[in-house]
This record gives sequence, structure tokens and C-alpha cells, in this order.
Amino acid sequence: MFVADLFENYVAESGPQLVVFYPGRFQPFHLGHKDVFASLQNKFGRDNVYIATSNKTELPKSPFNFSDKVRLMNAAGVASDRIIEVSNPYKLPEPQFNPANTIFIAAVGSPDQDRLRPDSYKKDGSPGYFKTFESLDKCTTADQHGYVIIAGERQKVITINGKQVDVSHGTQSRAAWNAVRNNPKLRSEYILQMFGRDDPEMGRILDKIPQAVNEEAAGVGVIANKNQARDPRYSMSLTKDIRPGEVGRQLKKMHLADSVHKLKEEVSALQEKWSKKYKRSINCSSPKGFSQRAHCQGRKK
Repeated sequence: MFVADLFENYVAESGPQLVVFYPGRFQPFHLGHKDVFASLQNKFGRDNVYIATSNKTELPKSPFNFSDKVRLMNAAGVASDRIIEVSNPYKLPEPQFNPANTIFIAAVGSPDQDRLRPDSYKKDGSPGYFKTFESLDKCTTADQHGYVIIAGERQKVITINGKQVDVSHGTQSRAAWNAVRNNPKLRSEYILQMFGRDDPEMGRILDKIPQAVNEEAAGVGVIANKNQARDPRYSMSLTKDIRPGEVGRQLKKMHLADSVHKLKEEVSALQEKWSKKYKRSINCSSPKGFSQRAHCQGRKK
């Protein structure tokens, strides 16, 4: 008998429904997340585990709405009946679930565990809502307590243009997409490895990711300062963002950094050429505007 069968039998015999949430922003969802989800299903039973995510979009770090995420999850092999839209992933949604007849477990990363503060006490000395999960026979229903378990993170590495790229976290995967989005061959490589099949529809969804002007762009979720870099919520979160300069490093791994640099040089040279041509066209006998008059005065000197 599998462990999952034991959980299902326990719930069937004891009465309360078991509900396990695997929450996250999933910007974007990929096969690495699917592995975590599958491991939770193996432990708690297929019909007891749900992915919980919101419909919130906020550029640039959260370009995908709930519908987008469902399609990405479906492409990765997650059935639609396992996906729940929530506004608070740490609260059992009603009336879909009855707290008085449900055991609620949140499968989270270490930083979220600290934020939920399982086994803590309120100011009045009473126990807090969340407790560390030990076993089902020690659980009460969700109207009394919820339970926390650590979801093991999976590293996700893909090969783009012959080079390995770590896309485990949101900002890394978005940066990698921006590096390949204009190359049909590399787009296909990315989509196939992220979702298990090369589907152009996935590309159209991923194109919602904003294109950063440069690697210092604030809207890509780059950790901005040393204090943030030391904060475990940034360095350990399941939705962790990358350190400054990571976009450039990813471009170099895919041999695209040289192309970007060359393009910048060409644009700069063209702008300089235009500038010289414009300067030669100025008639200092009849200059127009303050800038032309200043230029003509400089010539006389």
C-alpha cells in the first residue's frame, strides 16, 4: 500500500476532508513546480492536494493572471481541478471548503513558514492558528488550527543555445525568456524544457513578460540593496528573485551578451553620425533656436 493510500484511507475513515495547498505566485509556473506538486500528491493523495494562486497581476514581476497560470500549469501536466484561485493562500476558502470538517495543511517554503509562525502564541497566551504538521492523527479541523509543512524546492535547469541556465525562480526564468523571445529556435527550446511540449500558445502567454531596457531595470525584481540580499525572505523564498547583474550573467551563458553589446555600439555610432551631419547642416548666418546659436558661437571660438 502506498503512503498516499494511507492518507486517503485515514480521511475516509475519520470523516474530515484533507486539503493541502501548495501556494505561490508562479510567474511563470514550470516543470520544477510540477515536481514539487507531484511529490505532495504522492505523500497526501492526488485528490487532496491543490495549487493555490491568485488572479493578481502587477508589472513587471507578476504579468500573468489566473487564466494564464492555469494554461501554463495545464501545459506542464497539472489538471484544472487541482488549481484554485484564492486571494489568501493561507486561509481555507469558504464555502468551497467547510473548516469544521476539513484538515488544512499549507505546503510552503522556509520563509513562509517563518511568516506563518507555527507553534507560536498570541499576546493573551493562547496558541496561534498554525502548527507544525506532524501526523494526521494529531490534527484538528481548520476551524481550530491549520498546519504547515515544508515543500522541498526543486532546481530547474534548462539548456539554451548549448548552455545550461538555472530558471528555478521567477526572475531567472523571466530574464531567460527575454533573452530568447526574438529567436524562434531558442523560443522553442525554452518552451519545450519548461513545459514538456513546444506549444506556441505558451509563447504568446510568456510574451506578456515585460522586456527590460537593461539589467539595472528596477521592474525585473532585482534585489536592490545589501540589506535585502541578507534577508532570508529574498534569498530563500520559493519565488526568489535574482541578484543584481544576474540578467547579464544569463545573457553571457547563452552567448547573447556580445550581440547586445555590439548592437549598443552600432546604435551609438549611428547617433554620432547623425549628430555630425546635423551639425554640418546648421546655417550659422541664421541659426534657429538657442541650441543652434550656442553651437555657432562655439564655432567662432
